[in-house]
Amino acid sequence: ATVEEVETNCTANILGQWKERIGNLEENMKKLQDENKYLKTKLFKTCHELKTSPYNESGFYWLDPDVSGKPIQLFCDMKDGITQVGHNHEMTQNVTWCKGEGCYSLE
Repeated sequence: ATVEEVETNCTANILGQWKERIGNLEENMKKLQDENKYLKTKLFKTCHELKTSPYNESGFYWLDPDVSGKPIQLFCDMKDGITQVGHNHEMTQNVTWCKGEGCYSLE
């Protein structure tokens, strides 16, 4: 092999290793950001409450609507301040534990 071929192969190998390392770092950074978001939002009850915090963009958040200490993942529509509770069946899901500002009621 010529010197140029060796240099090209070394450069390609190093470039591949750096791309892999950068990808791993970006993945780790995303995990840390998600964990930080969880820790900073898990004590909020509703998206309405969360809307006044630095976490005021629509998306999934871990909230504790019944103050049980066991947060659940909910979708927050921050434009309207609505907490969306998903379920895995087609029947109506009655949410009785959410009372007060930010909770929907038919009354």
